[in-house]
Amino acid sequence: MTASSAHRRGRLRWAAAAALGALLLLPGSVAAHHAEVMASLACDGLVTFTVSAWNGPDTFSRSNPDIGVWIKEDAGSFVELVSDDYFFAQSNGFSFTDTYDAGDAESVTVKVQAQSNWGNQSGPGDARTATVRQDCIEPTPTPTPTPTPTPTPTPTPTPTPTQNDPQTPIEPTPTPAPSADSPTGQVKGQTGGPRITLPPTDTIGGSDGGTGSGLPIVLIALLGIAVAIGLLSPASNRSRRRSRRE
Repeated sequence: MTASSAHRRGRLRWAAAAALGALLLLPGSVAAHHAEVMASLACDGLVTFTVSAWNGPDTFSRSNPDIGVWIKEDAGSFVELVSDDYFFAQSNGFSFTDTYDAGDAESVTVKVQAQSNWGNQSGPGDARTATVRQDCIEPTPTPTPTPTPTPTPTPTPTPTPTQNDPQTPIEPTPTPAPSADSPTGQVKGQTGGPRITLPPTDTIGGSDGGTGSGLPIVLIALLGIAVAIGLLSPASNRSRRRSRRE
């Protein structure tokens, strides 16, 4: 074996090793560049999804000007959504979010994939999907309690007092105040002596039919007789004395 042939064989071995290394590294590099997706399905059928770039080592490896998004409802076919906001760049933080109205669909699948090379000239990479299902339980409405009406209290009648009921007090009947003209049936104590009014002197010779004025008249008459007797008695004594003297 000559020196030239040995050198030629060494080059072939190096080229084969380099080609083998490239074949081993290429799938890993292609698989690393991809878009990630997360989604949710609300009870009203609204799908919310967020698409983000893979966690690359630099901004070039995460930048891509065109990201494709597709939606599939239940067992239907994928429908592509188009928007100018579907890209990865440092300006949007290598991520974007959007919504889709799925109506009455019970499940929705969102698929994303880069449509252009990445900023470091790597290929678009493979697709990623996220499937979400509607698992909503309608809440049972709580019945509004009906307020219980408050019963109106029935007034208790006041019992009429009777004489046979010892527990019921009997109010005394008020006695009317006696008037000045009505006799009270009681003998009042004498507060002073009786007053006797003598008739005037010019009524001595008159007659009074009342029994209260007869007594004074009799007394006056007796007084007059006594005076007359007294006046006549000295005259008789004087006559007798004169007769004796003669």
